[in-house]
Amino acid sequence: MVRDEDSIILENEVLDDSLDDLLVHLLDDSIKNIIIETDNISSLVLQQLYLVKDSKNIIVNNSFMKKFFDDVKVEQV
Repeated sequence: MVRDEDSIILENEVLDDSLDDLLVHLLDDSIKNIIIETDNISSLVLQQLYLVKDSKNIIVNNSFMKKFFDDVKVEQV
């Protein structure tokens, strides 16, 4: 995980043990973009990323992960 100005770049695996560090960035209002360049992301981390997709710009540069963010639909009940 690398910070670059107003972006966080996820270029290596992001597993559950990295979640606390990621959450600090996700809650930081100065972070506008989350750039995903890996396909090795834990399901817990994916859930957190999905939760912020309406408030942060999620840029997916990995074709496998792009399908997740494009195809997953959640219905509000």
